[in-house]
Amino acid sequence: MDKQLLEQDPATQSPPQKSSQIGEKLLESTEAHNRRRLLGQIRVFALTYMGYSLIHFQRQFWSIGKTYLTDRHPELNKSVLSRFDAAELCSYAIFLYVCGIIGDKYNPRILLTIAWFGIGVFFALLALGGYFEITSQVYYYPVFIGIGMFNSFLFPNCVPILAKWFPKKSRGLFVGFWASCNNCGNLVGIQVGTALQEVYGNQWEALQAYAALFVIVWSVLIFAFLVPDPKAVGIQIEDSSEVELIKTQNVAAEQDFENKKLDNIAEPDKGQSVLKPAEPVSFFQAWLLPGVILYGASFFCTKMAVYCLLFRLPTFFREAMGYQKHQIANVSNLLDIGALVGSAVIGGSSDLTHGKRSPSACVTVVIASIVTATFVILGPDYSSLPTSTILILMFLLGFCINGLNNVISSACSADLGKQEALQGNDRGTSTVTGIIDGTGTMGAAFGQLLVSFTQRGNEWRYGYFLVIAIDISLTLIPVGIILSKEIAWMKNRKKQQGLTKQ
Repeated sequence: MDKQLLEQDPATQSPPQKSSQIGEKLLESTEAHNRRRLLGQIRVFALTYMGYSLIHFQRQFWSIGKTYLTDRHPELNKSVLSRFDAAELCSYAIFLYVCGIIGDKYNPRILLTIAWFGIGVFFALLALGGYFEITSQVYYYPVFIGIGMFNSFLFPNCVPILAKWFPKKSRGLFVGFWASCNNCGNLVGIQVGTALQEVYGNQWEALQAYAALFVIVWSVLIFAFLVPDPKAVGIQIEDSSEVELIKTQNVAAEQDFENKKLDNIAEPDKGQSVLKPAEPVSFFQAWLLPGVILYGASFFCTKMAVYCLLFRLPTFFREAMGYQKHQIANVSNLLDIGALVGSAVIGGSSDLTHGKRSPSACVTVVIASIVTATFVILGPDYSSLPTSTILILMFLLGFCINGLNNVISSACSADLGKQEALQGNDRGTSTVTGIIDGTGTMGAAFGQLLVSFTQRGNEWRYGYFLVIAIDISLTLIPVGIILSKEIAWMKNRKKQQGLTKQ
């Protein structure tokens, strides 16, 4: 066909080397595209990862400052401060559902800018409470509720952005590891907070002022440099292989050559979806999507265990183990290190099973159940346990429980928001992420109430570790159901591949 056209119009004939020049331009275009894609992925990952880590800086600063605040104002005792934390947690859980819906309707870059700036403002109000010696609970409750409210915008809007930039074949590794930003924030935040404490002494409000400054500056960076959708800068993220991407570009190049439009390499059959954007998925529709309820139930259990470890392990080490503050900090850091490693390993291994996360999740839950049951078996005389045993168990707890928690909240939420049932409509990822994270946060709040009740009159062995062991074991139910469905999917996929080969 090309030969006939050239014979009919001699003016369109090209030198013999013309086709080779087109191939070279196409190769250069593909290489440039891949380079821009990589740089874009690095920028988006770094901006959101470091920005979210800063939120956990403040949490470490607040944990450090609580003792000094109580010493200066005895009326703001540990019980009152715990209620402040509970108010923030409840606010975060409730607004997660709302912010997920909002995230699918409006520009996520603007929403994230407002969220980080709003969090910084409330951090500053918390610092002002210290500078002006405010002791009224009426002042602090709205501050903590505001922190929880603006914080709830972050996760449901960050995950959809990452889902657009990272294809499913590598989403488990990169997006799963991204969720370890909270653990990274804990690790670095405790070190920065300790250093600032040595400079400012008992002035806990100075730490909050620094946290406010960090976050407000980051909101400016988010507004200036974050690109929520790679398509906005002409970058295509394909779930197919690089070879398929090149083939697609070859077809586009040939069509352009035939139409004498060599100045642009157009992408075929994409215009209509741009002209008619899909409607956002409603809140109730998102609940009915395949896997949302099951993964929500899984996250309810895992986040309950994570927060039980986060809030009560330091007390366990102090009371049951007799550890000093620096020993508690070192052991707690090992939990976060395990989470960092676990997020990458669990997420990366799930990419090897065609992006199906349940096989890796199921194995992880079994190991986590064994580790938590080990704590029950080793009790009640925990003080006699070797330090090496405690360190190994802490790493395994972080690896399994926190690592799996990170993968479910990020990679699994992204998968659910971009599944085939949505028929290419990606305006449901934020809503799904809000549902998953909100359900998990409800589990975290429920876990605090449950453990507070079970520990009354019971030792750590049965009032704490047994509860966590049962909770993690229950995770096997929803994960097992998901696994059975995904095994059936993989078997069906193999059959279809066999029929195709025949």
